[in-house]
Amino acid sequence: MGDFSIRGIRFGDGIPKIFVPVTERTSEYILKKAKDITEKADELEKMYPESTAARLTGLELRADFFDKVTEREALQELLSGLRRIVKDRLLLFTYRSEEEGGELRHDRAEAMIPDIYSRVIECEKADLIDVELGSGNYRVARIAVGAHSHNMGVIMSFHDFHETIHTERAIQMMQDMVTLGADILKIAVMPETEMDVERMTDLSMQVNGVIPSDHLFSKPAVIISMGEMGRESRINGFTTGSVITFAAAGKTSAPGQYSMEEIFRIFAEQESVVNR
Repeated sequence: MGDFSIRGIRFGDGIPKIFVPVTERTSEYILKKAKDITEKADELEKMYPESTAARLTGLELRADFFDKVTEREALQELLSGLRRIVKDRLLLFTYRSEEEGGELRHDRAEAMIPDIYSRVIECEKADLIDVELGSGNYRVARIAVGAHSHNMGVIMSFHDFHETIHTERAIQMMQDMVTLGADILKIAVMPETEMDVERMTDLSMQVNGVIPSDHLFSKPAVIISMGEMGRESRINGFTTGSVITFAAAGKTSAPGQYSMEEIFRIFAEQESVVNR
């Protein structure tokens, strides 16, 4: 299994990491939500003192929801505020495009993506950034180089909310991600049949080195089947090798997400089984 570490957190150590997205629209509500999430996580972690899996690894700022994402000062002030709240946990910056399931309110932002990412990188408050492979090779590679020059990690991603892509295409995408500088590879697709879910489960086990395969990558991968049919993919990282799950605090940011409370309980139970 490939692995990647940042700020002492290792992705690919056999324990899937928990992130919670923040999807509020204003700085005030984003910061309040972030504070509520971390306080809730502190409470939940005390319920599972022996567990290393039932832990909140970090928050994901879904910046496509932020009403001032195009304003440099407002964005950097927000990131600074979030950094103070997350403390030793990780902060992941994501701007999800409309094509891949993002918020639809920012007409100007789509043309400003390189500037937005540059501002996030120069601010040096986030630990990880999510960059969509579909943004274009030159743009993706440039953002990755910039992030790495500021000691930030890069999650390179692809999302399809309509279908599950062919396995061969997913493998090629992940190879492209590695070539373009990804530290963590992410594929999230919508299954139409149980076979779609099984294909993505098998793929996760192959690329993460859980089973012998010619498709082992040097980087850890997150592979998610969205929706109700694919919910199992969000909690089976102990067996599939998928390195991140996204849990909801209130409203979900993608179909099929479990709540924080559910994820903590399930991960604590699964970890106890693995360690027997």
